[in-house]
Amino acid sequence: MERVEDTVVREILEELGVHITKAEFLVSFPNEYIYSDFSVFTIDMAFVCSIDNHEAIVPADDVSAIEYLYPEEIKPETLCSKSMFKIINYYIKSNI
Repeated sequence: MERVEDTVVREILEELGVHITKAEFLVSFPNEYIYSDFSVFTIDMAFVCSIDNHEAIVPADDVSAIEYLYPEEIKPETLCSKSMFKIINYYIKSNI
């Protein structure tokens, strides 16, 4: 079994090829998505992370591209779920 803190580090390394140097839990929100005609209920968790080298980011596995945006520039309709928008709004309001 893997702790969520370890999962964040592992997933970022697998998906982007960089090491997390600091990870702080931000917030979580419930989510529901449809998979094979079934509702799947999950909890989306967000972390604010620092990485070792921004220039070393390479999209891999489930990532097709990297794009840098200010949180305020993100449009809700471009996100995969309502919980993602809630996470971004929470981040903006938290002034981190």
